[in-house]
Amino acid sequence: MTRSAKVIVYVTPSTKEEVERRAAHDGESVSTWCARVLDRALVMDAQDEISAEVRAEERLTELHSLAKDEMAAIARDVADMVARSSCYTVANWELLKREFEDSERREALSTGSRRLRQNLDIDISESSGTEGLDFDALRDNGGDDR
Repeated sequence: MTRSAKVIVYVTPSTKEEVERRAAHDGESVSTWCARVLDRALVMDAQDEISAEVRAEERLTELHSLAKDEMAAIARDVADMVARSSCYTVANWELLKREFEDSERREALSTGSRRLRQNLDIDISESSGTEGLDFDALRDNGGDDR
């Protein structure tokens, strides 16, 4: 490609002398030498930009991988907690089956199911100890009639 566009650059006298010296050393005119150096600088700048983008993508991939690993560890912990909680729930149910009649157990399950579907807006820090109790269910069951 022919060079036809003119660029004027102002430099210090010492820089001008250095450019002239390097151009002469490379056997080129000052104009040719400057054009080659500018082309090389532009290519290097473009490569630096691409390199920065690649590093950013690599970092995002690394963060994504770390997040996936962390989420997998959390999921394993939650699954373990649920399994332990379920074990206690099943054990309690087995014990309750021995002490309560079938109708009382069904009523308790119905109450529990109803309460789980309710929107529970209970602030534990301000709890008086009676919030969250289903007094209607207790009254319907007649209190503690075993």
